[in-house]
Order: sequence, then structure tokens, then C-alpha cells
Amino acid sequence: MMKKLLPLIILVIISLVSCRKDNSSVPKRYAYPRIELYDTTRMTVDIAGVNFEINANTVCTRPRPEWLDINYPRYGVTLHIAVNAFDTETDFMEALANRQKRLELNFGDTKARTESFTNPDSFICNITGDPGAGSAPVFFTASHKNSLLLSGAVVFSGNTTPVDSIFPIYDAVYGDVVNLLLSLR
Repeated sequence: MMKKLLPLIILVIISLVSCRKDNSSVPKRYAYPRIELYDTTRMTVDIAGVNFEINANTVCTRPRPEWLDINYPRYGVTLHIAVNAFDTETDFMEALANRQKRLELNFGDTKARTESFTNPDSFICNITGDPGAGSAPVFFTASHKNSLLLSGAVVFSGNTTPVDSIFPIYDAVYGDVVNLLLSLR
């Protein structure tokens, strides 16, 4: 009799195991959709006599002649840029110190990544970023001959958590800022 029940017991065990609640192969309950990134086509823009390249898929507006807002509609991100010219080195140094203070206030204790370099047209460039820094995860400055200062910030308009869900956008925009700084002339 036991030999006749053995196949039935095996079938019951197999059916019980196959019905268990294991959703490892299905999307998580709180999945975040990935946004398709823009291609890398570039266009040249000018602010107050300073030329640089930006992503061609962006939408630009000028709140003032020396300001430029570069909007990434698909990402919900805006890159704010300002160009200031200074008559004295003292005024320039005060403005640069002000930008540094803003950067420190934004990042606080965050271990942000900072890159510094001089581009081919002698602009001294600094970019600081961390995807976990909240709604403004990237700040940058570029100066030329202690008389011209270009500064800016990347601002996310939507939710920036969890960080891994926004990282592809952060990484793409960070790369665009690096390209912008390298192309300054």
C-alpha cells in the first residue's frame, strides 16, 4: 500500500513547492522605471561671449542675458548657468569664495566627488557631484584669468530617492557638464 501512495505523496510535495510565494523572477513591488537616456548629439551656445557645447536634446531659456537654464525635459532636470565678468581680482575672488561656500552648504558631510582640470582654452574648471546629495547633486565653476567666472548647478525637480533609480540620469548629466567645461572657449 505504501508503494502505491509514494507517487501520490511525491506529486503533492511537488505541487506544494511549486505554489510557494517566491517572486524573485518578477519585478519588485516598488519598481522604478528606467528613463531612456538622450543621445550625445551636441550644439554650441553662447552666454555673454562664452561659447560651449551642450546636449542638443535640451531646451534652453535665458532668464537674463548672463544666465542660461538648460532643461532636460525627459529627465526632469535643469542645469542653471551664470556668467559673470569682474573688473578687479578682489571682486572675482569674493565671487569665487561665495560659490565655494554654497557648494559646502549644499553637500555638507556628503563624500562628494570633485574633479579639477584646466581645459584647452585655459579655463580652470571644478566640478563636484554626488547622486545622494538631494535635489542639487552637481555644482561647477570655471574661471578664466581671474576676471571671468562661469558657475552652475544641476537641479532635479522630482524625487531623488532611491539614489540607484536616478543614478543613470545623474551620470548622464554629470558627463554633459564635464563636456560643457571641456568645450568652454
